[in-house]
Amino acid sequence: MIPEKLPQSSNLLYNGARGYLFKCRYICTPILSIFMTDEEIKPVGSIPEEKMEETPSQGEKKSTFIDKIKNIFTFKKFREKESWKKKRKEVEKLWNEVGYHRITGGVFYSYILLIGGAIIGLVTVGIIAEFLPYPEINGYKGLVGSLLGFWFGLLDLNLGGGGSLSDSMGRFIGQYADTDPRRAMEYIRFYIWFQMLTGVAQVTVISLVAFTYLVNTNFAYLVWFILAQSLVQYPGMLMIMEDSLQAFQRGDKTAWLSWLQDTVFQVTINIVFLVLGRWWGASNEKIGELMGITIFYILSQFIDDWINLFIGAKMFNKMLQRKGIDKAFRSLLIPRFNKPIVIQCLKFVGKQWVGQQILGVIGYLVNLYLIIRTPQLASWSGLLLIPNFLGHLVSMVNWGSPTVPAVSESFNNGKEELARYFIHDMFKYWLFVVIFMAVPLGVLAPKILNSVIDTGLLEGGLENYQAGLVMIPIIMLKDATGQWRGWYSKIFVACDKPVPPIVINYIFTPSGYILQFLFLWLCVDLYILPIWFILFMPAFINDTMKAIVGYIWLQKKIIKIGYKKMAWQAFVAPALTAIAYALVLIGIQYTIWPLLDGLFIAIAGDIGPVITSFIFLLCILFLFPAVLMAPFYSLFGGWDDFTLEELRKTAMISGPSKGITMLIYKISAFFARLSPLTNKFPIADYKLVRQQIQELIDEGKANLLLGKKR
Repeated sequence: MIPEKLPQSSNLLYNGARGYLFKCRYICTPILSIFMTDEEIKPVGSIPEEKMEETPSQGEKKSTFIDKIKNIFTFKKFREKESWKKKRKEVEKLWNEVGYHRITGGVFYSYILLIGGAIIGLVTVGIIAEFLPYPEINGYKGLVGSLLGFWFGLLDLNLGGGGSLSDSMGRFIGQYADTDPRRAMEYIRFYIWFQMLTGVAQVTVISLVAFTYLVNTNFAYLVWFILAQSLVQYPGMLMIMEDSLQAFQRGDKTAWLSWLQDTVFQVTINIVFLVLGRWWGASNEKIGELMGITIFYILSQFIDDWINLFIGAKMFNKMLQRKGIDKAFRSLLIPRFNKPIVIQCLKFVGKQWVGQQILGVIGYLVNLYLIIRTPQLASWSGLLLIPNFLGHLVSMVNWGSPTVPAVSESFNNGKEELARYFIHDMFKYWLFVVIFMAVPLGVLAPKILNSVIDTGLLEGGLENYQAGLVMIPIIMLKDATGQWRGWYSKIFVACDKPVPPIVINYIFTPSGYILQFLFLWLCVDLYILPIWFILFMPAFINDTMKAIVGYIWLQKKIIKIGYKKMAWQAFVAPALTAIAYALVLIGIQYTIWPLLDGLFIAIAGDIGPVITSFIFLLCILFLFPAVLMAPFYSLFGGWDDFTLEELRKTAMISGPSKGITMLIYKISAFFARLSPLTNKFPIADYKLVRQQIQELIDEGKANLLLGKKR
């Protein structure tokens, strides 16, 4: 115990030391507790005794010396927990802050998840192929989708499709996501109830047509497939939560939900339903294995969406709870509509719907003719299973749809420079990620595939699909450029101008039909080109021409995209980086790779090259982008201080991908400091961008305050 009376100087020394230690109490308290009483440990400014709970009586057992020693070790856990909470608050703050980092953060957040999904997909594609012994199964599924797609689009009024929101609806939600979330919810509620009510009518009508008309036509063999596919329209809104999270620019939650959907729910249910369908068909001669598998395969495509809905609803509730809105999902299920919002939605999407459906009728008839004229179209389509899977890997990072809400929020609230900055960043990061994946795969993938093929790993069910492997490069090119060919339309919609894309479609409709009949003549009548070209080449050529005209129209009439301003960071620096990166990888292929091959052959025998390939695949995915690509991009002037700060924020909120994203940021920042080109080519007027970001934040706070007063 401390003596009650001390000399004045000693008292001052004691009180001063004790006061300092109490200021450092979060560090010192566990140590002080060993030698001091609870009374002496109370920090300065603590709550008076009369306002505290009664202290334990003297008869109660006091903490032992051992208990106090334990406090030292448990304190570390306390500090770690407090540190985690603090970081979590910082991350949440960044997610609620206006900026492109919310989009890039969402994309990079999902990187590790997508890679995990891709690896799982490489395994499951072989498993699924075992239960899809007939390429016609995929062909029938695609055929039914083509037959019903027009009618689904006709009755969905362009609000969405397949349970998902259209960009037109996402544009409204994104516009008010930060400034007025309660209004944004009104659009979601209208979509849910519209889809459910019209979905009942669609399933009923399609069933009647199938049983009374189609059974007497050449499409009678497709009747049960059509009925199974029609069920996607009811309730018709199962993906609404994932799309709403994306419209609110919560890429972290969207990434997890999308990954669970694509990698866990869908794959698991696909395999289970394929097993059930095969068993059901094989055990019933009237049905047969082919029909049984096809019916269950079609059903499996949307059964898993129910899981997505409920998990997404929980995420949605938590997100809006932080914005002062409780039980958000439950309120969406109450059939209460805001009439002006309903009129606004129908008026906006109606313009697109009318134009699209007039063209859609003609296109539908042309597609029917092509289906009839093309021999074994289902088989040819089914053979593209593996190329389509690899094409999906190339295009799985989607920049357009997540950017639409951000552009809509800024442009429609009068922040044009901010909207332009978002568009510039979309181009910049699109090519950044293309180099990220395409260059190493283009250089090293052939050697990796040869190593795997030589081991015989492609035997079994996949051997039925080997004929389609020749189409891999073309399909990958088509899918990689698909985003760019569709962005102009998304930007028009985000800027509240839905009519220009419709006009462009009208202009290029004749050329589209000419190309379709040209390829029919070349592929079917003359056999000059493979049948596969009919499936995608006419649309690929025509869409490219439409995109060029669309971007020119945007530039002249809607928003001036600063192509010159963003040229260096978005086009020149990526091109130079791609060349340098490819040269380094070629050097590695002819130097380090043979050495590792020899080493692992000596250790593991014939399987040695596969081990080497696996190591390089891991490097392509996790190491090379940061260590080999990022330095070149920085040295070639791909960054400035503002975009580097956005990259830092991206790394902070990238969740499971934070390790690789932070490594990319740190290496990029280091080499950017060394480059004389850094800050030479900014992609926007950053002073104005900062000002407009702050204006959006202020408007959102004002609306939140008004919402609480209501």
